[in-house]
Amino acid sequence: MVKITVTFGKFPSIEFHSEDIEKIEEMDIEGNKSIFVILKDNRKILLPISKEEFEKLLAGGEDINLEFSL
Repeated sequence: MVKITVTFGKFPSIEFHSEDIEKIEEMDIEGNKSIFVILKDNRKILLPISKEEFEKLLAGGEDINLEFSL
């Protein structure tokens, strides 16, 4: 189980675990790859990262800390 922590600028962090993920939907926003991570509790988190990059991080087996500036 991988713990994922996501921070957007100065907003509070969002934490979830890999086992909480229901599915990952890939999107293209203005030519940039992004994903919607849909959790089993119906939360949806938009991340500016490609599905391939995110899946590689998950496969690494280590906790993930993603920080994005706004």
